[in-house]
Amino acid sequence: MSNEDTKHLDLLSTLHYFAGAIMAFFSCFPLLHIGWGLATGSRQLFNISLISQPSNEWGWIFVLMESIFFALGLNMAICIMIVGWKLKRRKSRLFCMSVAGMECIFLPFGVLLGGTTLIALNKVSIKEMFAPQPPTIAK
Repeated sequence: MSNEDTKHLDLLSTLHYFAGAIMAFFSCFPLLHIGWGLATGSRQLFNISLISQPSNEWGWIFVLMESIFFALGLNMAICIMIVGWKLKRRKSRLFCMSVAGMECIFLPFGVLLGGTTLIALNKVSIKEMFAPQPPTIAK
């Protein structure tokens, strides 16, 4: 257990918290489209006829698709923050590696953070930090 590895994992933990917060912020943008879709889709319910507006079906499609994007983005943000928490406590190496692999989808910063995390978690000295500790018996 080297001091350098400990600092590296702590830095990765902090960066995961930061990346998760940024992703949570950007995953809220589909809420604007959901509002637009609700306004467009519910026009007929309120007998509002506007010139050159898309049909009502497009509004409901927007609501459905953007709701999916919002849910997926928020779930990924939560998973990234959980990885930050688990890296700090040296737990669940497999979960951390799985989420780090999924982070690589998000260019360019996700590749940098996810790739660095994967490289760090594959070091032998860091693998030992995540190994379960045998229970101690009090005398």
